[in-house]
Amino acid sequence: MLLWLLSADGPILGHAAVHLTEKAFFVAGKVVELLEPEKDPATVYHSGRAVLAAYNVVLRAEYREHLDLHVPAIVRAVHLWGTDKPVTIVHDRQNLLTEDRVALIKRTLGDRLADMTFVDSRDDARVQIADFLAGVARRIASDALNGHGDVELVAALRPYVDPSSIWGDERSSLL
Repeated sequence: MLLWLLSADGPILGHAAVHLTEKAFFVAGKVVELLEPEKDPATVYHSGRAVLAAYNVVLRAEYREHLDLHVPAIVRAVHLWGTDKPVTIVHDRQNLLTEDRVALIKRTLGDRLADMTFVDSRDDARVQIADFLAGVARRIASDALNGHGDVELVAALRPYVDPSSIWGDERSSLL
């Protein structure tokens, strides 16, 4: 059923996308952006888990607001779907998208964001489908990242993966 849903014959191809964020590569990018601008994110990423963990502690203590994974994903969604007109985002309610973060998203996007509405995901089919696809993508990507991905599922997911995803692991072949 999942392979059909993600297939070219399925109902959501061309109507859905996922922005994957590999947390280790995201942290490596933030290290370069905020702490070590002379370094390359790939070098930091490949420096080892212990080094990344130490950087993560520093980032969380000093730059916590820069570690939000929602902001880049929402900004990217608006850029992806709003090529010719402003976009309205419908998102499930959650504590991580505070008023300050929403204000940051609105400042970042300007006129490209028409509105941002929060709903109870149990009451909105659009959000339920988006949550389902995000969960499936997370599982397929995690399995691939950990070296035991299903080749057929990775191939089926690939057309949905935003090429601007924050992903450093070439072996998983998701991008």
